[in-house]
Amino acid sequence: MKLVFMGSPDFAVPSLKALHQAGHEIALVVSNPDKRRSRNGSPEPTPVKQYAIDHQIDYFDAIELKDPSFIDKIRSKKADLIVVVAFRILPPVVLEQAQKGAVNLHASLLPKYRGAAPIHHAILNGETETGCTIFRLNEKMDAGQMIAKVHVPIGPNDTTGDLYQTLSDEGASLLVKAVALLEKDEVTYTLQDESQASPAPKVFAEDGHLDFTQLAQKVHNRTRAMTPFPGAWVSYLGHGKDEKLLIHRTLVIDLSSTDHLQSTVISISVGELRFDGERKKLLLGCAAGTTLALEEVQLPGRSRITGVEFAKSNMLGIGVVQ
Repeated sequence: MKLVFMGSPDFAVPSLKALHQAGHEIALVVSNPDKRRSRNGSPEPTPVKQYAIDHQIDYFDAIELKDPSFIDKIRSKKADLIVVVAFRILPPVVLEQAQKGAVNLHASLLPKYRGAAPIHHAILNGETETGCTIFRLNEKMDAGQMIAKVHVPIGPNDTTGDLYQTLSDEGASLLVKAVALLEKDEVTYTLQDESQASPAPKVFAEDGHLDFTQLAQKVHNRTRAMTPFPGAWVSYLGHGKDEKLLIHRTLVIDLSSTDHLQSTVISISVGELRFDGERKKLLLGCAAGTTLALEEVQLPGRSRITGVEFAKSNMLGIGVVQ
């Protein structure tokens, strides 16, 4: 089929590559304009646009999605289908510019987690399963008729970063199968159950601030959800000032259990950091006597280190965070 592909981040590249390698004609790639990736760097193309450049595919930098020049560009391609992966909400006039309409790959099991950050919110809520859904686009966000799904387990310590590439690859394979069904007109559409819909809005830096007045499992889930972006963090009261301590990896620890290697039962106050030499863990006290081990941390301007390394170089046995 002749396709118009719309997307920007690296998450969308495996989908574009898979469709291209499956033999579909990529008539046009639509992506966001170039921007600086670092403070002093030059503007760079998005990963999706870079793929188009590398493979000599026509591309368009989309600024205003209702701009007549944008609509005309898509219309001129006379595409069979518009495929969208990790892009923006499209106005109805764009969806009408392909014979078979437009489909989207979304990184959740719809109707759950509609929005910009489905992976973050699935982990934040302690889900044990997620996946990808291919659906037909309409004027409502992530609410169109479903075409196909793939299920992916979430491990107890998986982060957003861990799932990101898995879902990107699984979604690409699913998309190729869905487009093949659309090409043959063999699709069975399924309506979404609106009563099961849940939001997954964009996350920001402040969402990464850990609240250890919650149970350790809740704090662990937030850490996993906010890693690697926007980052999980606490304010460390050390070195004579408050410092933003990034938390990259955590582990829920049950201090009530003992064995021949861990014979000491200790109690840690909420917000207290303590190095446990017997367990060789940097521990953080959370609500109701629950405890989190900080496995990997990072101070501003420093390299990532283990919690044990941090404790040895930055603490005198006990520290405080907020």
